[in-house]
Amino acid sequence: QFVPQIGLKYAPRTRTMSQQYTIAGTKFEDTILIVVRHNKAINKKLIVMLPDKAYYDIVGISPDDSNNVITYDIVTLKLNTSIK
Repeated sequence: QFVPQIGLKYAPRTRTMSQQYTIAGTKFEDTILIVVRHNKAINKKLIVMLPDKAYYDIVGISPDDSNNVITYDIVTLKLNTSIK
């Protein structure tokens, strides 16, 4: 059973056509991107549940480790079909 550990607000991120062509045929082909405020608690062991009630595995994290006051991470998600 899914037990929430943290709750974050996010924004979906779209890919450019060039990015879509680049990832075609790779393990990232059927993934989506979301952007969240930088959070060191995010790791690839977590499972994400979005408002569509679907579960996603984290397959990539692009953290913003800059010294800016407000930073954002880009998280790559892949649909997890094994969890119902």
